[in-house]
Amino acid sequence: MKDVRQSLSQRMDLNEPAFDFVWNNWATKKGLIFVWRAIEERIPTATALRHRGMNLSETICKTCGAAEESAAHVLLQCNLAKRVWEKITMWIRIPMVNTDGNLKELLSELNEMNCSRKMRKVIQQLLSKQCGLFGKSGMRRSSAIDKARYK
Repeated sequence: MKDVRQSLSQRMDLNEPAFDFVWNNWATKKGLIFVWRAIEERIPTATALRHRGMNLSETICKTCGAAEESAAHVLLQCNLAKRVWEKITMWIRIPMVNTDGNLKELLSELNEMNCSRKMRKVIQQLLSKQCGLFGKSGMRRSSAIDKARYK
């Protein structure tokens, strides 16, 4: 039991407040699970794959080449993702969201918006759908993954 507690305490910051992920019943389960996995950096981006032991020659984003390919980059910070978020926010008539942070911050920002509960559920549904679409397109960038070998 002591070993388990030590292992968990090394992996977790116990001083950090817990994050409440809102399971929106309007969004698809697949989309919600994808967002949850992206928050935890558990989707197969180049940096996550390298962290899991794959020998990748480079982890730079194949779309923009500006930064390492992490979940936050692919879904929020990449130039393409920022343009999509700009269009979505214009379409649903909300202020532009902060795409410079991470998904936890974005979800918190969306949950704190001054709008009806129904509108927040619609926004969360769009978030899960948009992230799922980006995830599919990002994960198809398999040329680096196909060339990778486990260490």
